[in-house]
Amino acid sequence: MSDAKKYWKARDRWWLADGIALIIGVFIFVGYATQLFAIFGIGYLAFVYLKRDRDSVFLDKNVAFLALAIFLSLLATGAGALAFDLPF
Repeated sequence: MSDAKKYWKARDRWWLADGIALIIGVFIFVGYATQLFAIFGIGYLAFVYLKRDRDSVFLDKNVAFLALAIFLSLLATGAGALAFDLPF
């Protein structure tokens, strides 16, 4: 069995968490419900950091701290002028 097949076979259990990360990323990138998805992003970051997934980039403390700072900034300030969810 090739290395790629072994990797994906080992990752079968976490497809839901990876899908949630994709949804969070898309909504934050688009700017729709940014503050709500920043909260979800903080929760996802805590989940990945606490489960200690060796394949995750968030296991590094510096990367996790920067991602937390970005999520907290989005939570406090919102998406900005180009967001879809601005009140009219």
